[in-house]
Amino acid sequence: MFRVWTVFKKEISQLRRNRLLIGIIVIAPVIQLFILGYAATFEVKNMPIAIYDEDKSSLVRGIVDALNSTETFKVALYLKSLDQIDDVLKRGDANIVVIFKYGFEKKMIKGEKIELPVIIDGTNANSATIAMGFMSSIVMDKFITAAESKLSSVGIKLVPMCHPEIRIWFNPEMKSTSFMIPGLIGMILITVTLVITSMTMVREKEQGTVELLLVTPVKPYELLLGKVLPFILIGLFDAIAIILVGKFWFGVPLRGSVILLFISVFVFLLTTLGLGIFSSVISRTQQQALMTAYFFAMPNIVLSGFVFPVESMPSVIRFITNFMPLKYFLIILRGIFLKGSGLMVLYPQILILLGFGIVIFSFSVFRFRKYLG
Repeated sequence: MFRVWTVFKKEISQLRRNRLLIGIIVIAPVIQLFILGYAATFEVKNMPIAIYDEDKSSLVRGIVDALNSTETFKVALYLKSLDQIDDVLKRGDANIVVIFKYGFEKKMIKGEKIELPVIIDGTNANSATIAMGFMSSIVMDKFITAAESKLSSVGIKLVPMCHPEIRIWFNPEMKSTSFMIPGLIGMILITVTLVITSMTMVREKEQGTVELLLVTPVKPYELLLGKVLPFILIGLFDAIAIILVGKFWFGVPLRGSVILLFISVFVFLLTTLGLGIFSSVISRTQQQALMTAYFFAMPNIVLSGFVFPVESMPSVIRFITNFMPLKYFLIILRGIFLKGSGLMVLYPQILILLGFGIVIFSFSVFRFRKYLG
């Protein structure tokens, strides 16, 4: 243990002298969380819409006011002719154009069929789909209210309609940050720990200090353990910082066990550190180690369900996602944070993640010892 402690102190000393690396390790993850926490959201807000109003009626004004009063839409301009639509959408002055034709309100009073053309910029398919749903909901609510008012004024009472009573569990406010922040914890951990581990350890090759260490009484496993321990502490420190920011700044609920959360973080770090060690073994320079680390990190991020739902992927890709450790870690994170899930619910994912960690870390250690030998 004394030799392990000696190597550990050497690594800590090297890290302390590298101020840039300390900034990347300590400050960068928190800054990334702040930036991505606000930027990585599926919510649609302040989407500019353009109005073309031929009817000039009170019903149209009520619908426009209802659209403008939400956080989703913002009435940016009124069009004077239909010829402006193409130019407005191409310039990005508006993402939606709503066309109220002449006689819109009169047709509603007479009970005739009413058409409401809505043109949406589909460049961003996700935003367009969300906007389309919000637009339909707002317009229909306003239209039903206006219809009930008009009909009640002439003594006609509508038959009560069926109104679904919808309850949303785990994320009742439907805040995308509550869904994204736990995912960002996994994404930041895999990028920071994997990249830093691989680049720091391959630096020993470039500087030729590995050969110097081999002539000392330090055994290969002691050398590896002493070099890995600092990165385990770094990963746990980053996890604590990110979790605290997510909970107290972004207000993400932490409903599950904190102990289970950190056990899961430690198990996941076995995977990332193992990949980092493997990247350093097969790389000769820090540039190669960086590219190799991102080669392992990017498929995990893309295929883990962090952004794109795994269920929506083709069957072949869904099969490949089963070999992405980050996929199981995200299930654990979101289960503990949002659902308050315990070990009885999450043990399959934890066991799979532990299996990945043991296999990857053991294989990387074997390759490292073979390289030293």
